[in-house]
Amino acid sequence: MATNALKKTGTIACHNYIFGYGSLICSKSRKITAPKLEKKSAIPTVINHFQRSWNARIEFDNNDNSAIRGWTAMGIQPRRGHSCTGVLIEVNNEELANFDKRERGYDRVEVDLVDVYPHCQKDLEEKSHYGLCAAAERRNSKTHSCDDGNDGVKVWIYLPQKGGDGANEQYPILQSYLDIILRGCLSIGIDFTWSFLKSTHGWWNGDCHLFQRSGDKATVPEFLWIDDRQHPLYIRADADFSERMKDDLDGVIERVHAKPLEKRRPWNALLVAKRCDGSF
Repeated sequence: MATNALKKTGTIACHNYIFGYGSLICSKSRKITAPKLEKKSAIPTVINHFQRSWNARIEFDNNDNSAIRGWTAMGIQPRRGHSCTGVLIEVNNEELANFDKRERGYDRVEVDLVDVYPHCQKDLEEKSHYGLCAAAERRNSKTHSCDDGNDGVKVWIYLPQKGGDGANEQYPILQSYLDIILRGCLSIGIDFTWSFLKSTHGWWNGDCHLFQRSGDKATVPEFLWIDDRQHPLYIRADADFSERMKDDLDGVIERVHAKPLEKRRPWNALLVAKRCDGSF
C-alpha cells in the first residue's frame, strides 16, 4: 500500500486529486481500480519541478520463472527545472484508499499547488476546473500559502519507494505496460503524446547512466526493453488492444525514441538468451 510520506492524514480534504503520470493516464486502467471514474474526465496537467523516468522497480508477486525478477515502471522524482505531463483525477476518500492499495511500493505525497498548471491554457479557461483554478489562485496570491482559501484542495502524486538506476535485464521495460500508457495519451491527443514521450527519461541517449559505452559511442543494452505483447507480463495489460494497435503505437514511439526501439527484443528472445548462458 502506498504511504503518505508528508503527513499521516486522519481527515481527508474535501477535494482530492491524484496526478497520474503513467498507467493512470488511461481511463480503462483507472476504471479497474475505481469503476466510477470511467465517466469522469481527467484533465491534462503539467507539474513543475518533477522529472518522470523509468526508475520504479516492481517485483513479481509469484515469479514462476527465473528469467527476470520483475520489471521497471514509471517513476517520478522532485527535480528543479523539469516538468512532467499527466492528468489530474478527482477522487473521493474510498477511491483514494483504493489507489493507495494499487500503488504499493510508492509513497503518496502532496504537491504544492503553485507548481500545478493546465497542459493547455484552454483547459483552465473552458472547463473551469476546480483544482486548476485553485492552483492559479494560489500562484496569484501574495503569500502563495494556504491562507488563500484553497487549503481544501490537495493534489497527490505517487513517488516510488525503491528507485533503481533504470531498466536492465532483470527489470526490463514491458511493452504491454507502455501500451496502456500510450492508449491514455492518444485518447487526449497527439500533442500530449509527444509531450509524454519527450519528457520521459530512461530510454534514450540523453540518459547516459542507462547506456553502455563503446569508445565514444553510446549503445542501448540488450533486453533493456522487451516486447511481451504476445504474452503480457503486466497485470493490467490489454492484449487485444496491443495486438490491434501495435503498428500505430510503434510508429508513435519511433518518432521520438527510434534508437531504443530498434533494440527492443521479444520476450521469447530473452528466454532463449537466458537458456544459452545457463542463467535460466
